[in-house]
Formats: sequence, C-alpha cells, structure tokens
Amino acid sequence: MVLFSALASAAVWRQITPGVPPPRPDVRRIPPHILMTVNGVLALVALSALLSIWFGRTGGH
Repeated sequence: MVLFSALASAAVWRQITPGVPPPRPDVRRIPPHILMTVNGVLALVALSALLSIWFGRTGGH
C-alpha cells in the first residue's frame, strides 16, 4: 500500500508537470486539485496503515 501511494504520487506529479505536451486526448482531464486531494488521502491512509503495523498491538501478551 505504501509503494502504491508512492507510485500514485509520481503519477500525480507527472499529471501536473507533464513536460512536452501530449497528444490531444479524447476525454477531459481530471482537475489537478482533485488528483492532489485523492493522492493526499491515499498517502495518509498508507502512512497510518504502516504506523499501525509498526507500533500496533499484536494481540499477544
């Protein structure tokens, strides 16, 4: 999940700063603020999952 979050961040970065203009798409692009918001939520969920794995209780005594 953490690696997926990192890959999603890279995809959002590429979407925001594409470099050379790509060919004209047939569909509308998702607005950058929506991409950044969804990616931020994904990163927080992944971070909380990672922290809960590292510091969470194992159920044993």
